[in-house]
Amino acid sequence: EPLKKGMFDLKNQMDAQREALMIKRDGDEGRLMKRMQSKEQIKFMGEIHELSEANEFLKDEVEDLTEQLKVATSELVKLTDEYAAMKTVIDETDKANTRLEEDNVGLKLQVRDLQAVLM
Repeated sequence: EPLKKGMFDLKNQMDAQREALMIKRDGDEGRLMKRMQSKEQIKFMGEIHELSEANEFLKDEVEDLTEQLKVATSELVKLTDEYAAMKTVIDETDKANTRLEEDNVGLKLQVRDLQAVLM
């Protein structure tokens, strides 16, 4: 009976030590996990910072390109208006030339008719 009790006490002590080791190991793992999570958080914060800077750069770039597009569009509208005005002048000049050519043909006929009368 005392031997059984001693073995039972020894088994309880071993179980308690095993449990204490497991708790310590779990605590160590928990601290390790917290450190790993902290490192990941620092890494992610760095990535967020880099992405934020890149985002600001791209926003500035978009603003610059938008301004350049406005200037180019304004210039294109101006050139389009100038082209339309020149086309109108050319069309009017072509019409005037056509009229003058027709008048010239008519005058040549009159000159020929008058020369025939005079001869």
